[in-house]
Amino acid sequence: MNNIHDVSLRERKFAQTKVSLAWAFRERLREKRLQDISVKEVCDTLPISEVTFYKYFPEKTDVLVYLLQLWHYEAVWRLRRWEREKTNLEVIEAWFKFGEEQLEAYPAATGEILSFIMKEKGRLKFSEISVAELLFAYPDLEDIEKIEVPTEHHDDRCFMLPYLYRAIEHGELPEGTDVEMVTDMLDAIFIGSQLTLREKSPQKARKVSSLLLKYLWQGIRSEKANAPAAHNSSSTARRPKMAATHHINPRAESLIAIQ
Repeated sequence: MNNIHDVSLRERKFAQTKVSLAWAFRERLREKRLQDISVKEVCDTLPISEVTFYKYFPEKTDVLVYLLQLWHYEAVWRLRRWEREKTNLEVIEAWFKFGEEQLEAYPAATGEILSFIMKEKGRLKFSEISVAELLFAYPDLEDIEKIEVPTEHHDDRCFMLPYLYRAIEHGELPEGTDVEMVTDMLDAIFIGSQLTLREKSPQKARKVSSLLLKYLWQGIRSEKANAPAAHNSSSTARRPKMAATHHINPRAESLIAIQ
């Protein structure tokens, strides 16, 4: 792990202020929606001027984008460790659990966060995060500064695609599984359970999605087991090499390469 003191003083100050602002907003998102959080109340806790805040985040929604980006780094860091001890489908289930736990921590803002992600999907761009920012944000995550993430949020499914393909290769899912359809179903399970149950019972949303994942895996296996042999031997049974290039961001796939 790099030492934060190896970074220049100027970089450290910049990183510390930016991360502190993001974490201050995150704490308020536990009880408030983004639109109800004033820049002044956040700045007063550091303390810094509102003018300084806008040098780091021109819009309040930029804080949300930054928090999402930091979350991506932590999530990929965890993926790299889960894959050492879990099957491919268990990694996907752990990813779900981690994301849902994060949303449970911010019940007042969950709907707003999900709506923002869906609204900006395909247009959400991440700016570069410095080593100093990662070290300040996650001082206890060893080698967090070595993690890379896609620069666009809609590449999120790149994290899951390699595990689905490997699940097929390792016999966890049957050959011929429609991976693109499965990724759409995973999106529907995650977003749907949160939007449907977050106000009534946030904890229940995690239980429901866990059960739906179990039914999804069982359904895929059952469908293929009962399908005609000719269908199972179709050209879609295995991933063509070109398909990996088309569907998976190579950079993202390389992040979670089998150790």
